[in-house]
Amino acid sequence: MSSGALLPKPQMRGLLA
Repeated sequence: MSSGALLPKPQMRGLLA
């Protein structure tokens, strides 16, 4: 999940997914 790493928080990564 490279996209998640770009985000500041893991929670935001969920929104992307």
